[in-house]
Amino acid sequence: KVPEEMFREVKYYAVGDIDPQVIQLLKAGKAKEVSYNALASHIISEDGDNPEVGEAREVFDLPVVKVSSEDRSALWALVTFYGGDCQLTLNKKCTHLIVPEPKGEKYECALKRASIKIVTPDWVLDCVSEKTKKDEAFYHPRLIIYEEEEEEEEEEEEVENEEQDSQNEGSTD
Repeated sequence: KVPEEMFREVKYYAVGDIDPQVIQLLKAGKAKEVSYNALASHIISEDGDNPEVGEAREVFDLPVVKVSSEDRSALWALVTFYGGDCQLTLNKKCTHLIVPEPKGEKYECALKRASIKIVTPDWVLDCVSEKTKKDEAFYHPRLIIYEEEEEEEEEEEEVENEEQDSQNEGSTD
């Protein structure tokens, strides 16, 4: 169950076949579906490689929410199988928030509560595979290093190397 008006600020554009339950949850939270991606505040998709998703991300600079119901279901199953409880609402019963990246309304709310540990899905997988509760601090989503940052650093290094090469061309050693 989604808190009423949880998504009242969200204007979404769905790309591809989205699980009807996801659409139902968005609508229950008062999200509005729009007919054109430029009008959206969020793009909802299961396929990050879809050209429409790329256009929304690159041209309109929109956040793309990738929905994988299979991943979510598998994670939910693992947690409950090993004795945990899962829920979609963030309340006083919550001990952990599992998120793939450090953003979102629930993430911001959980940051303010010391009683809630924020972890990535890898924490669940590692706990299960190693049969022990791992230290949550090492699994905080803010520790994720994104590939885009690495690519930008490489480009900066290339520019610096080119500048050094052009300076060395005029010298006669």
